[in-house]
Amino acid sequence: MASLSSLPAELLELVVVSSSSILSTADVVRLAKCDKRLRNCLNDSTSVWRARFQADHPELFREIAEESAFVDWKRKLEERANCVKAIKNILRGFSESFWHCEDLSDSDIEPRVAGPCEEFGHHVVIDSLRELRARWTETGELTFNYYNEKVLKYLLQRGLSSQLSRLLDEGSDGHLVEERCLAAVAQWLQWDKRVVYAAGVRSWLDEAASDAKKRLIDTESLPAHRLAAQDWNQTECCAVIDAVRHVLFTSRDLKGNSDNYYDVKNSMIDVVLERRLGIPILLSLVFRVVAQRLGLDVVPVNLPAHFMLRLRIPGGGADTEENDNDGRLYIDCFDQGKVLTFLQAQAKVRQFNLEPSDECFTAVPTTRQVGLIFIHSPTAMSYLYV
Repeated sequence: MASLSSLPAELLELVVVSSSSILSTADVVRLAKCDKRLRNCLNDSTSVWRARFQADHPELFREIAEESAFVDWKRKLEERANCVKAIKNILRGFSESFWHCEDLSDSDIEPRVAGPCEEFGHHVVIDSLRELRARWTETGELTFNYYNEKVLKYLLQRGLSSQLSRLLDEGSDGHLVEERCLAAVAQWLQWDKRVVYAAGVRSWLDEAASDAKKRLIDTESLPAHRLAAQDWNQTECCAVIDAVRHVLFTSRDLKGNSDNYYDVKNSMIDVVLERRLGIPILLSLVFRVVAQRLGLDVVPVNLPAHFMLRLRIPGGGADTEENDNDGRLYIDCFDQGKVLTFLQAQAKVRQFNLEPSDECFTAVPTTRQVGLIFIHSPTAMSYLYV
């Protein structure tokens, strides 16, 4: 009977990787100690330790994999285990040093966590804190969890502040920058949970764009060859708008939360996509990034007391800065994506007892300005300190 160590190296790796749901990391380490050939084969296998890291720390795995294509996963596993030990000791030190204090300041936290952040990396420390928080919640370690949550919130929001600043300063108007900003704000507002961007928010938006494209082809609103061309006239642009409107506001049932407008959840994109309620600016940005995936540029317009989108014809045309406002079309995403003429958009603003000037209908030109408008919206600004 052939032994496990007698298998070809490729087959042995495949067996261990395929058993990730059965074998623990400790099991793989013990297996590698059985004989010299197993040790050499497993210790040098990138696929084995990659699978182990993904099984043990799926969210951290996704973050690290997005940053770099070449990772020493075995070393990362060791660093992650060492980080947990270091963080545990630091948190126990908080209890000894600050038991008499009513609260912790940033200056109390920073010098104690700077070392682990530099040694293991910000993402690894955050992930370790989350693991300890879950573990101590189960065991009822209330004191340690109190300090854990203080440190977790501080580190998470400090990192998100830097991330938002970088995103808003990039100068790019791509949809990925805008939706990453939305995800970062949602994470800031929900420091105690993990907001999944790639497999959550971005996946939802990708699927919505795919559904809109399928609808255009199935209904013959825009033939496949014209959809690919993207040099659309106004009629074709309106067909794309109608498809996106149908997917977002009919199929997926997004709507404006007029009953509880100032609920902070209206500014959390993951929550908005889940419960299908939001404020004008967030619904508009969702519409915009889905439309951009199809090749349609609808630009933001920050009207007084309301936020809309304006249709921009690819390659110029009816909507250019030099043309009269009367030729422009506006999209009110708080009203199920209703398409308005310039006069109708004016009337919408007048409903708030405001008299809009022509300058109010000028598109917000940069992602940075849009991001700052969103951050300082009434539902979010009371919670954000960026």
